[in-house]
Amino acid sequence: MGGNATAAAIAAKSIGTKKTAKAQPHESGSGVRLLIKALGIYVCFIYWGLVQERVTTTAYKPAADLDAKPGRFDAMAALNAFMAAAAVIVGLILHQLTKGTTAPFTTFWRPALSNTIASPIGYMSLRDISYPLLILVKNCKLLPVMLVGAVVNGVRYKTYEYVAVALISCGVMLFMVKGPQASGEGGRHGGHYDISASYAVGGQSNKKVSPLEAAVARDNLWMMIQAVMGIVASSFTFQEVRGLSMAATNLLIDGFTNAEQDRIYQKSRVSPYYMMAMVNIWSLIFASCFLLSDLVLREDGSQLAYTVRFLTTYPAIIRDLLTFSFSNAVGQVFIYSM
Repeated sequence: MGGNATAAAIAAKSIGTKKTAKAQPHESGSGVRLLIKALGIYVCFIYWGLVQERVTTTAYKPAADLDAKPGRFDAMAALNAFMAAAAVIVGLILHQLTKGTTAPFTTFWRPALSNTIASPIGYMSLRDISYPLLILVKNCKLLPVMLVGAVVNGVRYKTYEYVAVALISCGVMLFMVKGPQASGEGGRHGGHYDISASYAVGGQSNKKVSPLEAAVARDNLWMMIQAVMGIVASSFTFQEVRGLSMAATNLLIDGFTNAEQDRIYQKSRVSPYYMMAMVNIWSLIFASCFLLSDLVLREDGSQLAYTVRFLTTYPAIIRDLLTFSFSNAVGQVFIYSM
């Protein structure tokens, strides 16, 4: 729903230029509400992210009366179902209180399906990369949202918008890249390559020239590209590359979800809380269908049976699951109300 928030902010700004001085208190109040909502998004999702990492990586201890080894929760479809159920409860309550515009139930299945597919991929990426790194990847979300918006919905963006998104995404990618670990070679400090160390006073050099320096010296673009790719390749382990690939896949599917929600809103102008409730009801349906089908096929080895066993053996996770689900739901409230 990030696109809706942006569109709303632009519309508010354009309307605001036509208001008289008497409307300034209202404009000030709108600014305060926007600030509160933005702060609410950050607080809820930072906390949700911390709990998400704890749920997916912690080895929980068994109940005091049970003789079992610590266990890590490994049922991503069940996590999706818990999160969707909490969002349905919160969304329906708020929709009943506000009585907003509705649309046919079948309108919302596409963004729900993509969201259902994307979430487990994001959870699995946390096994290979840290949550802060996942958040850095998520900060590139504008790129897939714009890409899907242009390809799927035919949205035409201005040149400066493409440039801005490209610069933001490149900045985040550069921030993610770390140098190889220090190996005692000259020109490397704290794991990062120090280009200045390749040059001695007076222009004399007794250090090994890096491939990137050689490419720059020769003004060879292809060599520069190869050198940069080598730096990136040496900056990540195979495990990190696997995690980043899953995070990027999650991001691309999220872009489709956002584009679909924007399309529905532009077409039907539905209540934000109604959209929140309907999308999550569909997500809960998809997750439940998967869990039940898995139960039929694998019985005791299914995710549903595993989840029931895990909750009874490691009850300490229940509190984390509740905070994980409802912090996400409250965060969605702030996003959908933008």
